[in-house]
Amino acid sequence: MKIYPFMRYKYWLIGLLGAVTAFALIAIFVVGLHLGIEFKGGVKAEVRLTEASTSLEVREAFAAALREIASRGPIAWEYDVLVCAGSFNA
Repeated sequence: MKIYPFMRYKYWLIGLLGAVTAFALIAIFVVGLHLGIEFKGGVKAEVRLTEASTSLEVREAFAAALREIASRGPIAWEYDVLVCAGSFNA
């Protein structure tokens, strides 16, 4: 059975872990965290279309639906509509 003397390198390992931690903290502050819908709040809707449509047509349809929902009750909120185009494999 071979014995590996890890403690001989403890100062190198502490320095390496400190450098990795500093890099991670700097990356968080420079790049930022990209929070998903779980943290921002909101609703994500996925829609399958039966015919080809432009993203502008889809965005206008969602905006009209949101305006109609907002007009029903005393809900005061603003909304943005983000349309991401892509293909789905059924």
